[in-house]
Amino acid sequence: MTRILLIFAAAIFFAIPHSAHAQRVALIIANSNYEVANDLPNPGRDAILIGNALRHFDTVLEYHDQSYDKLELALEEFAEKAEGAELAIVYFAGHGMEGSNANWLIPTDAKLESEDKLWTEAIGIDRILGAIAGAETQILILDACRDYPFPDAGHDPSRTERQGLGQFSSKSFSRAGTQLMVMYSAAPGMPAEDGNLNENSPFARALAKYLDDQSLSLHVMPSAVQEMVQELTEGFQRPFVTSSMGTEQIFIAANSNGGKKRGGSVVRSFASTASPVSEPTVAPEIQWAQEKALWDETKSLGEAGMRIYLEQYPEGKFSKVAEQLIQNLKAERLRATEAEDEPVFAANENSTRSKN
Repeated sequence: MTRILLIFAAAIFFAIPHSAHAQRVALIIANSNYEVANDLPNPGRDAILIGNALRHFDTVLEYHDQSYDKLELALEEFAEKAEGAELAIVYFAGHGMEGSNANWLIPTDAKLESEDKLWTEAIGIDRILGAIAGAETQILILDACRDYPFPDAGHDPSRTERQGLGQFSSKSFSRAGTQLMVMYSAAPGMPAEDGNLNENSPFARALAKYLDDQSLSLHVMPSAVQEMVQELTEGFQRPFVTSSMGTEQIFIAANSNGGKKRGGSVVRSFASTASPVSEPTVAPEIQWAQEKALWDETKSLGEAGMRIYLEQYPEGKFSKVAEQLIQNLKAERLRATEAEDEPVFAANENSTRSKN
């Protein structure tokens, strides 16, 4: 009887799909080219930078210039991937605003002729949080603290004075047994700097640097981002965080076993009506930190590790060393093969002599 029960239990266990490891997933939205609202020069570059910083995740979806319908579809798709995930991140760069006692992210086709239109033309933050609610740890990053985005606000002049997004408590949105962190690029009610033309915004530069830092936990990372942004903006901008995180130490740049995961890819999609966004001008200190981290991880992995590094950085600071190591390893294999063959020939010669 016991044997039958064990077999039955095993059958149920193997009938249920199990992931090889806890999934880490990210959704990145960048809206730069708007039909009515003012265009923004940097969200596309910032999104590429953040996507690259998260390339060690299992899934990274990056969408540019999303209309209302496309953004809804992206959220539906991502909600399926986030369900049961260990960690889910949504990063939004673009226009955002406060209205009707709520915070809203603005799709590229929004017209917003009146505040009532927010309910049908914009995406509420609660909708975003719903897409990641199925993950154990949920992170929402809003690089959307900008001035009222519509050039013709004659119907309600007072609205032009409102800046950025309003504050809300993460505790009111987190489900039992889950953890939620919401990070704003600037304090509630304040705008965020876009940065110079062809450069990433200060917030994106700091965020990318520390999202890829294996030594920082989620409890420490926001403070590091805040400090760097304040330094880059000379105190003008300070990111704001609200969190319902527990005491467990979670490292974004490491898997559940503490080892860093690499070799992932970013799925990027650009709206057909928008011009493709060129790769951003990455701050040298961020680029070097990312390259050095990959080299430190791959340099002891033999030829496979060298090829991973060269694929990411074909002209990197260690590229010549990596190429030389590959050649050395090939030469060692050739010598080893020749050494294995020599005793065979010697043995054959000795055998022939003994027969004669």
